[in-house]
Amino acid sequence: EGQQMAALMGGHITWRLNDDFETSRNVTWTVRSAWHTSDFAYSGTGTEIIIGEPVKFPADSTITYGEKFGILRIQTERQTFDFENEWIVDHRQGDILEGSYVVTMQIPENSFVNNASMVLGSGLAMSRSQSEVDGSGATVGVAANGGLQACQFPGPTPTPCEVYVDNRANVNPLDLFVTLDLPRPDETAKWYYGPHNPTFPRVRNRASPIPFNRPVITVTQADAPAPEPLFPFPAYDLDGLPFVRTYPALSTPDGSGNTNILCANDATLTSYGCNGQVSGGAHPLDLPPFEGYDYRFKTSDKVVSDNNEFFYSFTWKTFDGLNTVTSEILINFCKAVIEIGNTEIFDRAPEWVTLDSQDPYSGGIVRSLPNTTIECTLAGPCKLYAHAAKFTGSTGITTTAGDEPTIHLDGPMVGGNLTDQRTLANGVNVVEYTVGPGEGTHTAEDIGKYFSVCFYATSQVRCRSVPLCFKVKIIGSNPYFIPPTPPLINPGDDLKIDEITEQAVCAGFTVSFQIRAQDDDAGEFVQINTIDSTGDGQDLFAPPYNALRVGNFSGESNPGFIDVTYTLDITNGVAVDPVTRRTTFAQDRNICSQAADNTLEARYRFGYLPDGSFRSVTKCHKIHFSGPPTFITTANRLDGTPFGQLFGTVEERMRAIDAFIGVEKSITFRAQDPNHRDSTVIFFMSDPGIPNGADTGTSVCEPQVLPVTWDANGVYSDCSVASRTVKWTPNNESDLTRNYRICAVSRDDVSSAICPSDKMSPEGWYGEEHCVEIRVVLPEIIWEAESKFGHENMTVLNAYIPCNMEYLVRASDLSVGVNNSAVTVESPYSVMIENTTQLPSRATLRSDVRGRNATSTIVYRAGRGDEGRQDIVCLQARDNWFTTTTGTFCAVIRILRCAYCVEGSDTLQLIMRDTIGDFNWLRIWVANGNDDGDPDTQLVENPDDIVASGQYDKQVVNVGSLYTVNLGESLSELAGRFQTTVKKLLTLNPDVPAAGPLLPGQELCVVPCTDLPIIPDMPVVA
Repeated sequence: EGQQMAALMGGHITWRLNDDFETSRNVTWTVRSAWHTSDFAYSGTGTEIIIGEPVKFPADSTITYGEKFGILRIQTERQTFDFENEWIVDHRQGDILEGSYVVTMQIPENSFVNNASMVLGSGLAMSRSQSEVDGSGATVGVAANGGLQACQFPGPTPTPCEVYVDNRANVNPLDLFVTLDLPRPDETAKWYYGPHNPTFPRVRNRASPIPFNRPVITVTQADAPAPEPLFPFPAYDLDGLPFVRTYPALSTPDGSGNTNILCANDATLTSYGCNGQVSGGAHPLDLPPFEGYDYRFKTSDKVVSDNNEFFYSFTWKTFDGLNTVTSEILINFCKAVIEIGNTEIFDRAPEWVTLDSQDPYSGGIVRSLPNTTIECTLAGPCKLYAHAAKFTGSTGITTTAGDEPTIHLDGPMVGGNLTDQRTLANGVNVVEYTVGPGEGTHTAEDIGKYFSVCFYATSQVRCRSVPLCFKVKIIGSNPYFIPPTPPLINPGDDLKIDEITEQAVCAGFTVSFQIRAQDDDAGEFVQINTIDSTGDGQDLFAPPYNALRVGNFSGESNPGFIDVTYTLDITNGVAVDPVTRRTTFAQDRNICSQAADNTLEARYRFGYLPDGSFRSVTKCHKIHFSGPPTFITTANRLDGTPFGQLFGTVEERMRAIDAFIGVEKSITFRAQDPNHRDSTVIFFMSDPGIPNGADTGTSVCEPQVLPVTWDANGVYSDCSVASRTVKWTPNNESDLTRNYRICAVSRDDVSSAICPSDKMSPEGWYGEEHCVEIRVVLPEIIWEAESKFGHENMTVLNAYIPCNMEYLVRASDLSVGVNNSAVTVESPYSVMIENTTQLPSRATLRSDVRGRNATSTIVYRAGRGDEGRQDIVCLQARDNWFTTTTGTFCAVIRILRCAYCVEGSDTLQLIMRDTIGDFNWLRIWVANGNDDGDPDTQLVENPDDIVASGQYDKQVVNVGSLYTVNLGESLSELAGRFQTTVKKLLTLNPDVPAAGPLLPGQELCVVPCTDLPIIPDMPVVA
């Protein structure tokens, strides 16, 4: 669990907690060194490490290259392991190694002893430039034996010390020895958060970063003016931390710390690597953990020795965001130009190439490096191929004939075998390396492991190729979705990953659908993450939607499943306008699901970034809110579907609308589907049907912008709103005794039975029924109060000769109705007044006003001789459709005797003359001097000014007095009594026969004193 890394001159030491570390406390150390025959590992209990004295080689000793010598001791809590005579040291005569040497010293108290030394055989003092460390420019000497006293600081604080050895000739040999910087035993467990994204899951730091290079790298001089030679330095980290960076020791954010190392992409090499620092942050923007970089080795300002065993030494740092591994790499620069006398011959080294074919054994040559990052599945095959060729020039693809290269493994085989090697006809040498047993199969325990395989190529020339290192990662199976995840029904169905599968949730119902995934890797569990990805800031699994995610989806089972449960109602995403009944669903939601296994937790190795698990493809579903259309109206009820109550049962919602005979009644049903993408159509129901002769029209789409809760501008809809209008004109042949009920239903176009409703059909979802009742309003005709007619049968109307008598007859229709907007309106009927029997000869019927209120006049004119006459007139009032009548009413028109209707220029004298041939107008004046109780006659106060009055608005005067005949009386007897003549009585009563008897109770008109004796004129008496 420690932080401080181990370093080895000419290599590196890495560590990893075993998978069972929590119980076994086992830690595995891996040593990779240029001085050792192979990589080796040690796994033991505990973390306390003790090493012996550093390996030193006395100056007077003769050491042969490749000789095994020295001891590395690793002591655990319980036992000690000695690796004796396993070290290969390099003892050089002549030119010493030029390069930068960095030693980091940290000596935990009572833990281990660390003594770092670089020794010149003769004890020649070396210089250390203090400016490399603190910029002071001071020069620090060393001990006579070559030990760097300034770097020997025991204690817990790491102290970096750097020395640069120049290229010098003719010096004593330089011996290189081991430096260790090991984990501290008192470090606790470390957890790490990714620097680029604080939401990354926690990653346990169980392994140091691993430099992927071979400790000794050969670079070959290129043709001038070719660029500086490249060399790789890839790295990775088994913990899957978000980045790994490599850089020379003592690099700063502004510089590389060593001017001999350049980035291949010409970027500035700093302590943040080749990609530089993230803008505004303190973390580097590096490649994923299993990638790496190529670097250039600058040789243009170096004096290159002809000795091809000449080395440059560089101290390198590999950082995973938490821990650092210190490495020493040795660059062997091979001078390709051979001087023979005055002639220089360029001896070209082999190169790594690729073929332009999927077949590794055929195809044309491409002078480029192959992809060195390989991913293999458990089932295999896990094979990689390396191709090398030797060319005649710096360009072109002509290979050297007879000097084909041979590819070699560089270092031990790790987890695999060289299974094939051959030279192709085009001069390319190819090797096949199989990672893992057999054809490269692996078990679930290998998931997340890396294997490094490096090659170099040689030919008959003096220089070999640069190393080619492959990074092989064993990947597990990705989880995958299985039925019943929509649209899957049976295993093997197409998941349709490129489509968003619609999943309807239905209004008024709780709907649940399952997303299920499994992983084929043994011992792994599946986690399913389902989120709302609509992107509008709302969440299906939060208010106002409140959908639920239930199931076993947290990585505790395989397969895992999640049930998405949602109830679509007024509290969960449904908005209903209480005024118009418009029902609007919330915006359709997109939810996306991805399944991940628990590779990281199960094996402490990463799978795919960012969370270290293998992931399925992302499957998205559109939560399509589905519901049937509903009938709607408008705020003022002037348009849209007629309603009684806006909500309730069919009976409660039904509106009664009045219709009138002969007038077209138009009723519009308007419906809207709550989902603006659906289409609505309206049907009229066969039960109870529609009135005969009605026009039902067709369902018409009403494109419009609909108000919605999620967009202030509304959304456009082609046909979610539709209307249908029924038109009917009642006539007098219709059944006017009944009310007509018209019922409609609306349906959307959801084509499959996706909702558990009995109103769902293959054609769509039928919504609510809505009815309108049509009442045919009949006329309601009455006689008006001022009418002289119709109040009672056989009404008596008086007539007077000789005027035209006018009797007002008035009838009205009182009927009203309620229109579609619930407003009371008058009926449109016209009232007709007509006689039901033949009119008397003296009477005519004049129609003055027609319409809802009708006025007619009975005009009656009697003449001399009609006194005492009676005529009957019969009338009725009806509507213009002959549906309603008042019934027949009759009136008796009676011509009164002893009364005269004054006309125009009539005077009392003329009236007296015309009635009895008497010019004594004083008789009429006297007859009208007192109120006789008859409202039609009037007092005549001024004989020259007779004013019309009475109910007929006529000027009627009495011409005599009415006498009622008694039993046995005769005309002559009465003439004598009233001092008149029979002739004058007959003149005043023309309806009385001259010879006929008088009847008791019979009325006679009498003007008395019209037959007095004539008295002669008498003289005047004084």
